Amino acid sequence: SNVPGHQEMAQCNSCQERVDGTKTTDELLLHMKTKHPEVYETNFNTTETKHDISGSNDLEDMMMCEFCSETFPKCKMMLHIYTIHYEQWAGNTKERFTRVKASIEKKIRNGPFSRFLMSQYMFGGNNRRAGGEDNEAAEDGVKSGECKICLVCVQKDLSSLETHLKYYHPELDVPERMPQAYWIVGTNQMHSIGCNVCGDKFDMELDFADHIKEKHRVEHPDILDWQEILNNPVIDNFKVALLLDKHEKTHAYWDQGKQPSSGEYARLDDPVFRTCVECK
Repeated sequence: SNVPGHQEMAQCNSCQERVDGTKTTDELLLHMKTKHPEVYETNFNTTETKHDISGSNDLEDMMMCEFCSETFPKCKMMLHIYTIHYEQWAGNTKERFTRVKASIEKKIRNGPFSRFLMSQYMFGGNNRRAGGEDNEAAEDGVKSGECKICLVCVQKDLSSLETHLKYYHPELDVPERMPQAYWIVGTNQMHSIGCNVCGDKFDMELDFADHIKEKHRVEHPDILDWQEILNNPVIDNFKVALLLDKHEKTHAYWDQGKQPSSGEYARLDDPVFRTCVECK
């Protein structure tokens, strides 16, 4: 990609090293060949890496690039797009990432752990109820809540509400919450969590997380990657763009609560997503 203020310099999308001599492609190709031979072989040594359609009947494994219309095997497409069309492909990453994150946060607010915490506090003067009844209808504009046990005012965020209960009221059996990325494959169903992949339901968040680890090993590595990027303020990189592409091109079956009957890709184990560049 181009380096602002340096017209004769480019930055490698794979290692972020700056390369001189962009008036011609010789220096760029040399860098790719010596530093990233797997990328070079896949994208620039076309005699070896482009699929010989005339010698194969397996056309189902071929894909056309949405940016340049070149045809590649599915397993090479992500690498090609990342190397050649990264700026076009990842241009709206921030907007797409924000949309997915907002969906996850909404599920967390309505999940079992959050509902338990909210039931232990009173939010707003109009929401106080006699007899210590649960208050699950806290107003969004309220910034703090009053503990029903000790009447201490606590900031209205899950970490603060949880810390207060565990530290000052150890007699309470406060449930544990699961890492937020697991909500990508979960949907709130009344007072339980429904698994979007298989339909099983769980009352406790940690039980749901264990279910995903044990029963859905295709999705679990991506959930771990999502957890990493949700905690990382830097989202302008290949891993984020790839995870978003997976999420959208599988029709977000893990977020919408149903598996697609048709679509560009049916599941995450489709060959299009198999590329060593994913670990970057």
